[in-house]
Amino acid sequence: MKMSKELRNLMVIVCALLVSLVSIPGYVCADTFPSKPVDYVVVFAAGGSTDVISRGLVEIASRELGQPFVVLNKPGGGGSVGVSYWASAKPDGYTIGTFTAGATEIQPHLIKVPYDPLKDIEPIMQLFEYPQGFAVRADSPFKTFRELVEYVKQNPGKVSYGSSGTGGAPHIFTEIVAAKLNIKLTHVPFKGGAPAAAAVLGGHIMATPCADFVPYVKGKTMRLLVVYNPKRLGDFPEVPTLRELGYDLALSNYMGIGAPAGVPKDRLEKLYGVLKNAREDPGFKELLKKWSVEDVFRPGDELAKVIMEGYEDRGEIIEKLGLRKSSK
Repeated sequence: MKMSKELRNLMVIVCALLVSLVSIPGYVCADTFPSKPVDYVVVFAAGGSTDVISRGLVEIASRELGQPFVVLNKPGGGGSVGVSYWASAKPDGYTIGTFTAGATEIQPHLIKVPYDPLKDIEPIMQLFEYPQGFAVRADSPFKTFRELVEYVKQNPGKVSYGSSGTGGAPHIFTEIVAAKLNIKLTHVPFKGGAPAAAAVLGGHIMATPCADFVPYVKGKTMRLLVVYNPKRLGDFPEVPTLRELGYDLALSNYMGIGAPAGVPKDRLEKLYGVLKNAREDPGFKELLKKWSVEDVFRPGDELAKVIMEGYEDRGEIIEKLGLRKSSK
């Protein structure tokens, strides 16, 4: 049957419209996403708790997603380097990443970062809370946190500690503790908690507040002196909190997963679904227990509120302690 000129023109117009719609960012049917691997940015060095737990999570999540998550380690700046990388990516759902309170609530008050934690980040979920405290090598002369505090009062600056980076939560939390107790510690920044813990074991520094102390405390090669979290840690019930020692402080740090602002809602929902299901996997739950992290989950909207409140609270504390840098 011969096609009329009018019908041919109509079909050309319809095809052109379909092509133009498909080319619009975000205009892809939900069931076509993802059609390629998804980059998953870890903001700390390989081998640490954030890295190992993240790899365990995305290995499980990839099975349901139908495409692999590709883990990219982007350490530095207390987590802000990695967040800068994924928060500035194209908002198409193909780049997501981790973040902690250091990058969302602390770093923006200390230095000029290329992202606004309240506008440029779309929280997907909170995966867990880190165990926070102050750990030394097992053969350290300090058996209790009070002993360490008394020593530092007599020897300002002689106790060195390593964190996951300048301006990260472990660093700033420890500086808040030091200011509260009127003591001076010497900070040594690393590109993650794992190298900081290794430096403690090697005798290069004396302590670390990073969660990567967990396997070493369990293995009796490090000793945990105090817990920063509001409550005692489940795997270390014998270790007191700051509050229990009479210091009116409680400091929590979360691990979140986020995407650049502007990712289509259907894609965010799909990512949330597969990651949430992976989080509930028995194998992943065992991984959380292995690293002694606190099993505290929040969906994206609840985490967004935590970030907003924490950003304001940490800003006030940093201002009061005089830690804000003039370069901001």
